[in-house]
Amino acid sequence: MKAVRWTLLVVVLAVVGCAAYSPIKMSMTPNPIVKNEHTLLEGERLFGSYCAACHGDYGLGDGPAGEGLAVKPANLTELKWKSDGLLAMNIQNGAGVMPAWKEVLTEEQIWMLVEYIRHIPVKSS
Repeated sequence: MKAVRWTLLVVVLAVVGCAAYSPIKMSMTPNPIVKNEHTLLEGERLFGSYCAACHGDYGLGDGPAGEGLAVKPANLTELKWKSDGLLAMNIQNGAGVMPAWKEVLTEEQIWMLVEYIRHIPVKSS
């Protein structure tokens, strides 16, 4: 009987732990960062430091480091359909060949990146 209680406790803790970090919940989370000049400039700086090498300066997936990858980096201008939370989750945990950035960037920095990605300037011809 004692073993059953411990097993039940472990299962309950696992379910509660998973519910606290739910990808579905995160994907529906609106961006908590207030958009202003500071957040967009910081997002641009972060993008240049961590994202542009693969995604390119304009987010088109044409960065020099992405050329050698088996799968081309995402064209971020085509991801307007993704929610802010889903973009943040992809940056935090990685997506496809893109690595997870949760050990490098703070949550606030990830949200600033999402805000900047939403406002990447269109490349002029």
